[in-house]
Amino acid sequence: MAAEIRFGVGGMTCANCSTRVERVLKRQPGVTAAVVNLATETAIVHYDQASIPELLRLVRDAGYVPQEAHLALGIGGMTCANCSARVERVLGRLPGVIEATVNLATEQAQVRYLPAMLAPDAIAAAVRGAGYEPRMEAEAAPGTFDDGLARDLRLGLAFTLPLLILAMGPMLWMPLGHWLDARLGWRGQGLLQMLLAAPVLFWAGRRFLRHGWAELRSLSPGMSSLVMLGGGAAFGYSTLVLLAPGSFPPRHRPFLFRGDGGHRHPHPARQMAGGPRQGADLGGHPPPGRIAPPHGAGHPRGVGAGSPPASGQPGRSRHRPPRRAGGDGRRGGERRELGR
Repeated sequence: MAAEIRFGVGGMTCANCSTRVERVLKRQPGVTAAVVNLATETAIVHYDQASIPELLRLVRDAGYVPQEAHLALGIGGMTCANCSARVERVLGRLPGVIEATVNLATEQAQVRYLPAMLAPDAIAAAVRGAGYEPRMEAEAAPGTFDDGLARDLRLGLAFTLPLLILAMGPMLWMPLGHWLDARLGWRGQGLLQMLLAAPVLFWAGRRFLRHGWAELRSLSPGMSSLVMLGGGAAFGYSTLVLLAPGSFPPRHRPFLFRGDGGHRHPHPARQMAGGPRQGADLGGHPPPGRIAPPHGAGHPRGVGAGSPPASGQPGRSRHRPPRRAGGDGRRGGERRELGR
C-alpha cells in the first residue's frame, strides 16, 4: 500500500535546487512519485517500500536540510516492559514519526518526527489515548535551517563590516589610508583582510560550499556552486597575490603589487611606455597613430642616433619633397608617360 510523507527542505535557493531534490528522491527504489515546492520549501513523497530515514538521508547527502524535530515526552503510568513497548508501537504508527524510543526506567519517550506532518499535541494525544499520561518536557528542532542562517548572518556581519571599512574606507577618506599604510603597511593590511574574510567564506558561508560541492559532484550545478566557485576563486587569487606575488609573470602582475618597501609599481603597460624612449613600444617604434619626425628634425641625425630610417620600415616615414605638377594638373611623371 502506498504511503505519503511531507517534510520541509531547507537550503533551496532556485528552481534547479527543487528539481535536483525531486530527481534524487525519485531514484530511490520504492518511491512512486515526488514533488518539491520551492515556494513553500516542502517535499511530498509517495512510496510503498522506502523508509523515512532513508529518504531524509538522501536529501541530506544532496546538500540540503530536511526539516525534522525532536520531542522529549514524559510518560506516567507505565509499570512494565510491555507498557513501554506498547507506547513505542503507538508512537511508531503515527504518520510523520521517524523514530520513537521509550525508556521505562526514566519514564520518558524520545520522538523524532516531521513537523510538516505532525504536531507535539498530536503525539501527546496518542499517548493519552493509549491509557498513559503524557508530560511535555522539552522540544527542539536540530534540523531547522532558519535558526542557523540567522546565527551565520550575525557572524558574517561581525567580520564583514570591519573588512569593508579596511578595504573601502581609504577610498572615501584618504587620511585613513595614510594611517593604515604607516601602521600596517600594504602586506599587513592584506593579512588582516584575509583573516577577516576567511570566517565569512568558510564558516558563515559553509552551507554554500557544502551545497555547491554536492551540486558539482552530481553534475547539476546551481546557485550554490556559483557562489562557491566565485568566492573561492576570489579568495584563492587574493591569497596568492598576497603571499606569493613573484609567482606571476612580470607582464601580468597586477597594479597593486609592491615589492620595494611599500612604493607602488606602475602598471606594466606604463613601464613600457615610460622606458628609455618615451612613447615608444618594445621594438623602438612610436605608438600607433604617431609618425616619426623627418630626418634632421628634433635631433642632429633624426629619430635616434643612427642613420636615417629606410623606406617602408614599419612605424617610420621618409620625407619626400612634393613633385611639381604640370599645367593640366597632372604630375610631371604622368605627363611624360602620356606623351610617349
